[in-house]
Amino acid sequence: MGEFAFFMSQPLAITVEDFVQWAWWKVVGEQGSKMRRFETAVGSIWMLVWFSLTLHLYIRGLLEVEVIRDWILDTDPLVIGASLTPRILEGLKT
Repeated sequence: MGEFAFFMSQPLAITVEDFVQWAWWKVVGEQGSKMRRFETAVGSIWMLVWFSLTLHLYIRGLLEVEVIRDWILDTDPLVIGASLTPRILEGLKT
């Protein structure tokens, strides 16, 4: 149902994040402690982007077996969100 792909993509995200943090501290050094708000904002944006791009892998399987649905709008918001991700990824490739 996509769970394996979703959960196994998380170590990839963590590895990329750890590498970026390591490189950041090599470049900035001790001055990095002064930029804590910037670092937190970048980390939050990274998390939002990563989950926005990968969560559809998990949600699609749950929708197919009708495990989840929106109580008010049925499955429409979830289907629309899942259909947007491939379009966004195609746009990033060009």
